[in-house]
Amino acid sequence: YASGRLQRVLDDARPAVLLHDASGLAALGDWAAHDTILCNVCAPVTPWQAREAGNPDRHRLGLTSRNLAYIIYT
Repeated sequence: YASGRLQRVLDDARPAVLLHDASGLAALGDWAAHDTILCNVCAPVTPWQAREAGNPDRHRLGLTSRNLAYIIYT
């Protein structure tokens, strides 16, 4: 997508966290993240590296079907 289109989607969606790689961040152009946390998925150390390798126990975390799982912006 064009940089302007990506910027409009992000301005509208206002994500709390944005996972990106170098090319994805470059595609955003001069978009200011505002309150969005930018997380480089190609960084040498990522926040989830300290997590267990498999799926977490949803009951232990208190997760239910009411928790957000995935969003697709259309």
